[in-house]
Amino acid sequence: MALNVLRQRNRQQELVDFSLKDVFEKFQMIHLQFQDWLRSMGLMSTPLCPSCQVSMTPRNDEHHSGWVCNRRSCSTGPTNETEVYASARKGSFFDKSNLGESTVFALSYFWLHDMGNVKDKAYEIHMNPRTVVQWEKCFRDVCAEHFRRNPPIIAGLDVK
Repeated sequence: MALNVLRQRNRQQELVDFSLKDVFEKFQMIHLQFQDWLRSMGLMSTPLCPSCQVSMTPRNDEHHSGWVCNRRSCSTGPTNETEVYASARKGSFFDKSNLGESTVFALSYFWLHDMGNVKDKAYEIHMNPRTVVQWEKCFRDVCAEHFRRNPPIIAGLDVK
């Protein structure tokens, strides 16, 4: 338990210390490497098989980039050749996005640090300015929901 807390603090510190240089290094990573990094940071998870509730294994070939359950009991079809499959993004912030994870990550960094205007961000990331506006609204909504669920304590001493 204590080791997990320490790992989580180290991951949080790595994100706090993130610089623009780090963002562009991540932006240049191969897609699968970036997903592995997101998982190591706790930003993407390893999905569980809906049938047996066991962690699925990665499947990355020319046709699929996701997760499969290799247990025989979960396979379907006449000869049990069809495996249970889940998208690599399943259950993550990136689940319904058409953009690459690294693009969304870079855009979130720009938004968080209030870097540039919409036109500049759209130019740097090669996307439509309307898409930038939609994503920034999404980031605001996520933050607003977080603070609704976890209101900050403003008062000083505990007064009874």
